[in-house]
Formats: sequence, C-alpha cells, structure tokens
Amino acid sequence: MAHLNYDVLVGGFHCVKDDELQIFSDTQHFSRHVKAMLTVRDDAMNKTGERKAYIASLICDADDLSERWNIALELGVDGVLIARFIQGFSALTKLARQKELPILAHNTCSELLTRNPDWGIHERVWTHWLRHCGADWLVTNGGFGQHLLSNAFEQEVLCAMLEPLENEFSAVMPILQGGKRPEELTQYRDCCGQVNFMLIAANWLDNHPQGLLYAANYFRNAVSALEN
Repeated sequence: MAHLNYDVLVGGFHCVKDDELQIFSDTQHFSRHVKAMLTVRDDAMNKTGERKAYIASLICDADDLSERWNIALELGVDGVLIARFIQGFSALTKLARQKELPILAHNTCSELLTRNPDWGIHERVWTHWLRHCGADWLVTNGGFGQHLLSNAFEQEVLCAMLEPLENEFSAVMPILQGGKRPEELTQYRDCCGQVNFMLIAANWLDNHPQGLLYAANYFRNAVSALEN
C-alpha cells in the first residue's frame, strides 16, 4: 500500500487515504502501517516540493479507538477516517470534540438506511446529523456528479453540507466517490457549484493501462488546466 500511494503522490495527487476495507488485526500492525504511509508521504513531499497529506483509517473495535487515535496524533497523520454507520455516531463526536485532526466520516453501510425507495432516511437528514457531530469531510453516494446538471437530490445534499448554520458548526467538504475521471472535472465543479470538494479517483487510476504514476500525473495536469 505504501508503494502504491507513493506513486500516486509523486504523480501529482495531493492526498491519499486508507481504504475503508483495510482492517488491522491489532494496534501493532496499525502502527506499522501508519509509519510506512507517513514515510512515503514525506518522501513524496521531498521529491516534489509540494505539501502532501495522508488520512489514516480508524475503523476498529470501540476498545481500540482511543489508542489508535493517540497513535495517529503522535505519528503526525493529516486526518483520520471513521465509518459512522459501523462505529456509531458517538465515535465521531468523541474524536471531533478534541479538535485535533480533521475527520472523514465515511458512508460505508449507509445504503442500509436509504436503498429501499419506500422507507429510509434521506441523505440530507443524516448529512445534517454528521455535520453537527463534527465531521469535516463527507463522502457522497457513488453516482454523485455524474449528471451534466446537478439534480434536486444532489442540491439538497450539498445544501445540507454547505449552507450557513446559526451555530458553531462549519460547512463540511463533499467528497465525490466512484472512480472520478479527469475529462469530467468541469462537470463535477458545476455539480458542486464551487471548487471546495475532493474527488476519489482510485478506480480510474487503478485500471489505467500506463500505470499509476502516469495516470496520477495525467489527472493532475487536467486539474491544473481547469484551474488556469
């Protein structure tokens, strides 16, 4: 994993994260993994002269959460990932109250609450919940941003993430998942209505015939062209 992520960072990406399916059998294995990932983050920064970031997964049993959180702080990760629908909303609030690291509240298993059209919780509702619980990044569903114009559902979810609230809870950054592609960057920007969002492009990178390093550089060049 460290080797793969090094190529992605050197190729031009700003940030890598652990996959939500990565599970570490104990704290020792978790610590070893985080150290390896931070080594490649720092090596990539030295090679490129750019700031790079690594988000570590804290998906684990409740008994291990505090210890792994402390390891993440001590080793110097840039953010953490939790699975709010597996670990519970209280895991998010517990970490957010400390105001030490930004938190990515992953949406894995959320489809259990929303996939039946006749019952469930609208995504805008639990988006508000997670924002109040202290999330900094929220992952959208897989089809988000795939339309030339954002639809009513997407607008409702983005509003729940970004609209001003009359309290201390700041906006959260949307993360558009689902193997996003460089030729659709304008489409994603127009869907979000602004440029403060993150893309997950793993599937597009993983399957590129010319490899990760080339693919990451190609994607970065597309981002730079859009910025210009």
